[in-house]
Amino acid sequence: MLRKQVEEAIEKPLEKALYIFRRYGHPFCLIFLETSQPIERDRLGIKLRKTDKLVEVDPCHHVIFLSLIGEKEGGYKAAENILTQLEKKFPDIVFHIGVACKNREEQEDIVTRIFYALSNAKDHDGNFVADDYGID
Repeated sequence: MLRKQVEEAIEKPLEKALYIFRRYGHPFCLIFLETSQPIERDRLGIKLRKTDKLVEVDPCHHVIFLSLIGEKEGGYKAAENILTQLEKKFPDIVFHIGVACKNREEQEDIVTRIFYALSNAKDHDGNFVADDYGID
C-alpha cells in the first residue's frame, strides 16, 4: 500500500529524472524520509538546492529528488546533512532515511532500492541513514 502511494506521488518527477538520465546521462539520487510523527512538508524546512525537489507522500513519508548526484557517497552525505537539520528542528521525532542513486542503466528499479534502503534504516533504533548497499 505504501509503495503504491509513493509511486503515485513521485510518478511525474521520477519520469522526468529518468528521461534526463537516459537522454543526457545525468545521474540522480532519491532520499526516502520516514518520520515517527506526522510533519507537513512546509514545516520540514529542509534546505535544498534549486534543482532538488521534495515530494510529500503523506505527513510521515517524504521523497527528495537530488539531481546531478550520482554516487551513493554524495547522496548519503546529503541525507546525513538533512538528518542533522531535522534533528535540530525536531529533537523528539525519530527519522529513518533511505538513500538510493540511479547511475547505471542496469540497476534495479529505484523505488525498490529506496524501500530496501529504508528497511535497512529501520533496523536501527533512533535516527539513522542507510543506503541500498547489498541489493545488487
